Amino acid sequence: MLVYIDNIKYEYELKALAAQFKCDSVVFQIVESIAQAPVTSLSENQIILFCESCSCIGKYFIGNEELTLSENKLEHEDSLKNSYKRLFYKILIRLGFSAPDWGILTGIRPTKLYSEVRMIRPHNEDEVSLFNRAYLVSEEKSKILEKIFNIQSKILDTVEPNDYSIYISVPFCPTRCNYCTFFSNEIQQKSHLIENYLRSLEQELKGVLRTEWVHHRNLTSIYIGGGTPSSLSAEDLKLFFEILSSNIDIGNVREITFEAGRADTITKQKLQIIKASGVNRISINPQSMVDKTLRQIGRSHSSGDVLRAYRLARSIGFDNINMDIILGLEGETQQDVEYTIEQLLNLEPESITVHSLALKKASVLSKSITSESANRQSALVEQMMGKVYEYLTEEYDPYYLYRQKNILGGQENIGFSKSGFESLYNILIIEEYQNILSFGPGAISRFVYPQENRVERVSNTKNLEEYINNLDQYIDKKKQEMRI
Repeated sequence: MLVYIDNIKYEYELKALAAQFKCDSVVFQIVESIAQAPVTSLSENQIILFCESCSCIGKYFIGNEELTLSENKLEHEDSLKNSYKRLFYKILIRLGFSAPDWGILTGIRPTKLYSEVRMIRPHNEDEVSLFNRAYLVSEEKSKILEKIFNIQSKILDTVEPNDYSIYISVPFCPTRCNYCTFFSNEIQQKSHLIENYLRSLEQELKGVLRTEWVHHRNLTSIYIGGGTPSSLSAEDLKLFFEILSSNIDIGNVREITFEAGRADTITKQKLQIIKASGVNRISINPQSMVDKTLRQIGRSHSSGDVLRAYRLARSIGFDNINMDIILGLEGETQQDVEYTIEQLLNLEPESITVHSLALKKASVLSKSITSESANRQSALVEQMMGKVYEYLTEEYDPYYLYRQKNILGGQENIGFSKSGFESLYNILIIEEYQNILSFGPGAISRFVYPQENRVERVSNTKNLEEYINNLDQYIDKKKQEMRI
């Protein structure tokens, strides 16, 4: 399919929308004016999109009939971008493509957009109707956003946007899963750098947290992720938490999350250290409770190990446990996913996070999976997500949601929790509601300027050796944003 468009600014967004329609063969050609497009020689596989005042016009063929559609810019929109997307969407529907659940949305944070619509809705038009009109999202997904918004609003009312939270990257894993593109190092290969990493982390914390910017703000939450933080030995974990406690007053921090992650890294001694260090929320992430799948994705533990780790955490006194699963793992069926969900429901964790697999170029899986297999899994993920809502919403409520590029089935990643166990950090980071100071390799700090509707990101290098050797520049970059 060849699409002529008169504005290069919107090409990226329209390409992303075409991908959600599974319209992979689309080619965009930019023309300076509509006069340059071959209007008189259009064929069935060609579309013209162009601007006329505050409207977008689209020309295309169905059979031998030339058709024209137009789409106006809505009152609250400050550009024509969504008009182009709605127009392209409607033409693709007319051409026989199936409507994606998420309409024209191609970004990460649909809940943030929904929140903005709540603030600007015209008189006598309810939020869901305006949101649907603007973004063509299905009624089912819109209602999910409405529920999440209502839950988040009460929580965010208790948070000061000008305060801050902390993210700490522990960049080690036992092995790399075949779907993973997160920054990490296999711990056996990089074990000689663990002490240097910890000492560098200590210096970064000192360099940033002993500043006036921090002294004028309160710390809301801490998230310790990675990687797999529980890959560290018990001795290294002790040192890690000693470094944290000597640089952070955690006494008044509302939430401290530790990604215990993989069951093969969890021991009683480590859990006792984590618990004694003030952590009040942990994640134990099976991804699947089907042993065949765990072997397929490169995990070195079984579903039985997950059960053991979970029960061990309960026995030590953890009363806020999250568990992650992934939809669309290679070879998994809907029955496999239903089995995994049933196993988790039997355990009754306080929250369950459901990820739709995203095929990223850097993953081992994306290099080996066939397009036929990816399309098959993509279709299954759409069905699986329906089952997820059916199973989980009896005992849990959806409380945060985000999406990724190349996500199978065009679906979402969504967190469910029991009332009162919503992860504060997850809400803050996805909604970009509060400053996030991030430390360690691959960590990205976010400085939020709500009055300007602006977020500035300050990144650390992903390379472990470079982080250790050039630490001062990453401290200075954060200080520059803090105007220090």
